Amino acid sequence: MHKNIWAFFLAIIPRNRFGDCVAGLLHFVLRHRRIPNLLNPTRYNDFLIRIKIDGTLRQPLRRAISDKHGVKAYLEKKAGRCFPRTIALLDSPEAIQAYDFSAGCIVKPAHSSGAAIRVESDRQDIPRDEIAGWLHDDLYSRTREANYQTVKKRVMVEELIDFGDGALVDYKVHCFAGKPQLIEVIRGRFTKMTENYYSTSWKQLPVAFIKNRQAYKTHAPDARPANLQDMLRLCERLAEDFPFIRVDCYTDGKTIYVGELTNLPQNAAEGLERPEMERQLGRLFLGEDADDIFREDDDQPFPSVATARA
Repeated sequence: MHKNIWAFFLAIIPRNRFGDCVAGLLHFVLRHRRIPNLLNPTRYNDFLIRIKIDGTLRQPLRRAISDKHGVKAYLEKKAGRCFPRTIALLDSPEAIQAYDFSAGCIVKPAHSSGAAIRVESDRQDIPRDEIAGWLHDDLYSRTREANYQTVKKRVMVEELIDFGDGALVDYKVHCFAGKPQLIEVIRGRFTKMTENYYSTSWKQLPVAFIKNRQAYKTHAPDARPANLQDMLRLCERLAEDFPFIRVDCYTDGKTIYVGELTNLPQNAAEGLERPEMERQLGRLFLGEDADDIFREDDDQPFPSVATARA
């Protein structure tokens, strides 16, 4: 019911900068149950909502990197070939129905977020109707993230990253003023997702976000990637044009692939399990270092992390 009401409001709010601002603020208040401080933000999500509504997401570069295929031109210009190869781009239901999806690829909408199908066998049943349905998904209309407004709707078939050692691990590096500060490690992307957070010195941080009124689960502490410093240098190079950006990576400790660049994590809609973390993470936007910010937590292990170690 609530989703239907929200969809109705989005349908009648103008599709322009003013309308996006109204929709963004209303969504923020509904999700966080408070009004953001836009003039002098100190909380993490206040900084994110300001990015969403102040025109930043309408910048040409922000829009260009929102296309999961188009971003590869930017990645190659900044850092060379650091991304999986695009095998095909399909922009019509007919092209999707006719395409031969062979093993060793991943299929995803280039214009949206979240959906993906791994093709690991030539005998795998491909849900072509579901994939064709992605062409009708308008992420801008659903979220009013203006960077998606002009992205062409098409399905991308991409080579499957396979390090041959089990499930793929996501490393999402949050960069502030061009400097990597916060590393989000996600496991179980296609099964039961868990996530841990680390500083760039690989100190585990007491950070857990909330989605649908439940905190994301953590997992046992992750081993520090052997090529962590190489990953951080790559992310710094890719982030230098942005006051804030998240660089989404994969690595086996040797090779690094960049999957995408994310302008606005979770549409500024996720709170934190520990409310005081909002202000601590907000300090990253003010130029402080994550290790310094969380130094006072050295003797206060995160309960769920302590449980994972037991």
